[in-house]
Amino acid sequence: MKPTDKLECYWISFPRDPSFVLGIGVTAFSEEDAFNIIEERGFDEWYRGASEIKVEKGIRVEDLDQRNIVPNIGPMQLRGVWYPAANVGYGAPKDNVYKTFKNED
Repeated sequence: MKPTDKLECYWISFPRDPSFVLGIGVTAFSEEDAFNIIEERGFDEWYRGASEIKVEKGIRVEDLDQRNIVPNIGPMQLRGVWYPAANVGYGAPKDNVYKTFKNED
């Protein structure tokens, strides 16, 4: 990662699978990073076998279901899974979730 890399909020949902969870919210440096975080936290099992995975980038609180999702999210400005809230408190990763950058000049 370079100092110019910025975090983005992603919403991953499963529109053709109504029996699946509503979605997974994650803040990451890229879509690939988002799926890596999801896998590291064990949430990838939630969508195995999904017939469709929809990825939305640049999600804001206003874009989310105000009744079911918003009351249950963690902080979206931190790298990690924020829905379900797994990026702070109990269940949060114990490793350094705050990436430090080296100046490679």
